[in-house]
Amino acid sequence: MRLMSLAILLVALPACPSKTDAPAPARLELLQQVEVTDRSRPDDRVPGVDADAVAGWVTARLRASKAITLVSKPGPGVYRLGVELGVGKRDGKPVLLVSARAEVPGDLERVILQASLVRTPDSVDAAQMRKAVETAVEDILFQAKLAVAGEREVVQALERPRDVQRLAAAVEIVAVRQVKAAVPPLIKLLRHKDASIADRAIGALAAIGDQRAVRPLTRLTKFYNTEKMAKVIDAIATLGGQEAKDYLEFVASGHDDADIRNLASEALQRMRRKGQAKQSK
Repeated sequence: MRLMSLAILLVALPACPSKTDAPAPARLELLQQVEVTDRSRPDDRVPGVDADAVAGWVTARLRASKAITLVSKPGPGVYRLGVELGVGKRDGKPVLLVSARAEVPGDLERVILQASLVRTPDSVDAAQMRKAVETAVEDILFQAKLAVAGEREVVQALERPRDVQRLAAAVEIVAVRQVKAAVPPLIKLLRHKDASIADRAIGALAAIGDQRAVRPLTRLTKFYNTEKMAKVIDAIATLGGQEAKDYLEFVASGHDDADIRNLASEALQRMRRKGQAKQSK
């Protein structure tokens, strides 16, 4: 493993992009310096791909972006961007992996920007590596734009056809930002053909906390689908309300699976404790 001396720090402007009740900045600020790790074995490393080359590819994309501003000094809410790349072999064929992750260390409330891709070309050269790195950076920039965009633009990202990775990122961002306007499109995504998107939509609705989602969640799965039932029960308990309580009581008393009955009973107890805690404040 080799640590390349490139490290990009994304610096949020003073307003936190995770909070929809504060005006969001139009752009993210980014401090030039990036940490890139090449996980290729020495024999698999690609000629022409070194720290300077990767730095040039990444910086060129960032400078052209309308989602970020490059700055020379760090500020509050600094994002650290790490880029990992590597070439290996699977069944005797090359495998190219690139991933990027930008986050504020220790700040769980901020949007985490992350992207990854795996390709299996017949061979790997510097041009293919550059294209893969630039694709990962474009995904990060897409997320950076949504992290500070207005609600309308964020919601549109859920409604327009996009690849699964970008759609998943948009779902995560509306969850962290708790965008209530995203509830209707998220409800539609509950039945997305990709199970990972549907599951993310369940989590996002629970994070946003809008009780409009309770009824669609109760209708999402068949009673015998215990795996899906477990996810739905947790989300419904988080959302709370009378309709959630009625549903959980019904499941706790009437489901054939003892584990599901227990999950529903535990969820009801959590709801009651949460309600008592609110009353005591």
